Amino acid sequence: MNLGKLVFAQLTQHLPLTTFRRCVARYGGEHTRALSLVGTGEAVVRDMFYDGNARPEQGAIVCRVAPSFLRFGNFQLLAAHQELDALKRLVEYVMREHFPAQFSGAAAYADWFGEICHRTGMLMADWMRLGFVHGVMNTDNLSILGLTIDYGPYGWLEGYDLDWTPNTTDAEGRRYCYGNQPQIAQWNLTRLAEALLPLIPDQEALKAGLTRYAESFAAAWQGALAQKLGLASLDQTGDDTLVEELFQGLAEQETDFTIFFRNLAAVPLDGQGAALLQPLLPAFYSGTSADLAATATERMISWLQRYCARTKSEGGDAPARHRRMQAANPKYIFRNYLAQQAIKALEQGDASLPGVPNGPVTKRAVRRFPAVHDGYGPLAGSSLVVCPHSKSWRDKPSVSLSLATNFH
Repeated sequence: MNLGKLVFAQLTQHLPLTTFRRCVARYGGEHTRALSLVGTGEAVVRDMFYDGNARPEQGAIVCRVAPSFLRFGNFQLLAAHQELDALKRLVEYVMREHFPAQFSGAAAYADWFGEICHRTGMLMADWMRLGFVHGVMNTDNLSILGLTIDYGPYGWLEGYDLDWTPNTTDAEGRRYCYGNQPQIAQWNLTRLAEALLPLIPDQEALKAGLTRYAESFAAAWQGALAQKLGLASLDQTGDDTLVEELFQGLAEQETDFTIFFRNLAAVPLDGQGAALLQPLLPAFYSGTSADLAATATERMISWLQRYCARTKSEGGDAPARHRRMQAANPKYIFRNYLAQQAIKALEQGDASLPGVPNGPVTKRAVRRFPAVHDGYGPLAGSSLVVCPHSKSWRDKPSVSLSLATNFH
């Protein structure tokens, strides 16, 4: 394990990162871990929102733990400076240290690149299924081992919104927003392939690796969606439409991504009309069925009827299905406003860190947190405050995810 990554910055940056590592371990995503978080007693001047209002904040040092902190950018740097001997030694080192049973020698370089593409595809599917938004996906922040690293301005998707980003510096272009992450990962892999060209002159072999990325992500994303929906697979006629219309419906209303999928397991498969919608009402930020737009309500009920029919077509044991869905859909995420509450408490000397799980993220360890803070608007850390849209939800065109992801 690489224990040498000590990072000095402000507490407001390190506390959410440290807690994220604990949470995502429970959710099953590939990640690095934090060994310790220590306050320095010194102030660090930072401008949280990059709006010219810098202020001193408590300094802290986090010790991050990972098998390796090598990232795509390490290979790009050597290639850009034409340090080809060093580039070859680095590739050989990574293969020897982290893939000893799989790859050896120059003949295996292309296959090794294909494995990196596969791991990155699996990582993107993990991010998307959990609603995790990295925030700054440049090539220097993607791990060569397919781990989640260097996610300084990260956030969790609260209301379903493909365009959301926690990174205020990305507010205009939203290059690294939630919905762009799979495509950006492939763009980064293409840059890595370019860096490896001096060692792998066969461009077709590199293209095969990039194709493997697309295939790995598509298969993992389809599998993750099936698990979230409680289905054995999504390979039946009409499944593409079912998924596409689901995400269109989530975008149409202000719908909490985590709560919707968690509560979907409670929808009565033999229910009718409003009874189908009842378990999902906590996921709609508008509050009650009376507050939902009539057309949106009708479309969601229509979708739920088709979903229930699709689910019943598979047969199987209902309690087992419920348990599978609960295992696939977290009940709690470390919501952005909770991170900010914990930061404020710690700044005031309260080390109990309200809102931060102090053990396994289970229903006994975590109380029932509201999806949206009562003071949602002005509270730093809320997703709509970190990087709000200029238009309201209902003014935005519907966008959706689907089983078929187009890569460019």
